[in-house]
Amino acid sequence: MTRRVLSILALLAFLIAGCDSNDDDPSDAERFVGTWLATGIRDGNGDQSAELVALVNSLTAVFRAGDENPAFLITVDYKDDAGRENLTLGGTYAVDDGARTIVLTIPTGASLPFTYVFQSDTQANLSSPAAFINPIFMPSTDYEGTVTITVQKQ
Repeated sequence: MTRRVLSILALLAFLIAGCDSNDDDPSDAERFVGTWLATGIRDGNGDQSAELVALVNSLTAVFRAGDENPAFLITVDYKDDAGRENLTLGGTYAVDDGARTIVLTIPTGASLPFTYVFQSDTQANLSSPAAFINPIFMPSTDYEGTVTITVQKQ
């Protein structure tokens, strides 16, 4: 074979190998699958983590993969003196990798939109307007502005 043919074959092999390397990276939807625990919360007034710790024993979200309808289950385990019944909220979710959004939809059709940033494979920040977050914790909280919840994968 001539050098030119060998050079072309080498270039093609390099390009094909380069394209395959991205196939191993999980999509954001795949990264969400699993159990996540809230470890902090901020709003327009700053760090509100102490208030969250005073109100709940734990706030967890479980995301399950699904071909058509991936499911989520959020559990808020309120402290006994919080005066609230524990909350369990489930439904489906959709992730848009490009827009970096995850939208949780409950069976009634109501949606809870978040933007997200992965800090690592096991930590993410989920942000949503306070108007969407307050009903989950009311009457105990009155978050303002954008609420950002830091979650850690378990």
